[in-house]
Parts: sequence; C-alpha cells; structure tokens
Amino acid sequence: PFAVFAEPMLTYLAGKLSLESELELALSEGGPQYGYHGSLTLEALRAGPGPVRQQEPPMLELAKLEASEMDITPALLSIDKLHLSGLTLRLHVNEQGNLGFSEPSALEKAPPAQTQAEPVMAIAINEILVDGDNVIQFSDDSVEPPFKLEAGVHRISLKQLDSREPEQN
Repeated sequence: PFAVFAEPMLTYLAGKLSLESELELALSEGGPQYGYHGSLTLEALRAGPGPVRQQEPPMLELAKLEASEMDITPALLSIDKLHLSGLTLRLHVNEQGNLGFSEPSALEKAPPAQTQAEPVMAIAINEILVDGDNVIQFSDDSVEPPFKLEAGVHRISLKQLDSREPEQN
C-alpha cells in the first residue's frame, strides 16, 4: 500500500520503525478529529526508486532517525527534535537529465490536474540535527564531461523551523 503514495520516486523501502505513541480520536460536527503524541525511531533505513541489487546501492541509507515529542493534529505537525545520523544520499542524473529514472515518470508526463486548494498542514520543528559520518554523493551524466561530487557532512543544525512563520530567519 505504501507504493501508491511513494511512486514513482520510491519503490524500495526497508528498515525498522519503532513508535511510542498515544492517539486520541473523536467525532464532531466538523468530522473526525484526532490528536497524536509520541516519538518515532527509524533504524537501518534503505530506500530507492527500484529494487536494490547487490551491485546497485540504494538511493538513501540512514543508520538512525529519531523524532522526539511529536504532536500531530489536523492543522499541525510539531516535532521537538529530528535527529539523523549515518546518512548516505546518492543522487544521480542520467543522460536524459532525469533524476534516477531512464524515462520521465508518469507524474512528469501527466498534465496538472485542476483541483481545489486543500488546507495545508503547518509544520513546526524546533531542531533538526544531522551528525556523525554522513555522505552525499552526486553524479550527473547529462553534462560533458560527466560530473561527480562526494561531500562529507559531519554536523548540521537547523533550529526553529515553522511554516506558519515563513519570514522568520
């Protein structure tokens, strides 16, 4: 069932997800209401746009992701701290100029659908911390000569991200 939401970018996913949570549900005149509070840990994540073969590493590997003090309501996703470590991200642009695909995806080919604007859930994250040994690998075969870059990232800290206050520093 996950593939319906993730395709075409993500068709391979493996890892261990642990949740500590509390979910409150209620029906009201405005429809179903919910509130979620908890924490999440994701370990040994491997994800990519196709089945991972032995000679082909996944697009994304992550040793550990921890989201603490998460609160989710219909209007807001709030996280106190999002901590990532052991990240390897591989981005490859093929000769056609597409990221990780041999041909444009169905979403890229389809004309944009005319829909009514849905209310957008606000996102507030007090801190995103990336530390440890992390690597971003980028290659581009659409240019001559082909371009390759590998960057080591040891520590990134982003604080007070809030989509309700887009003008804040």
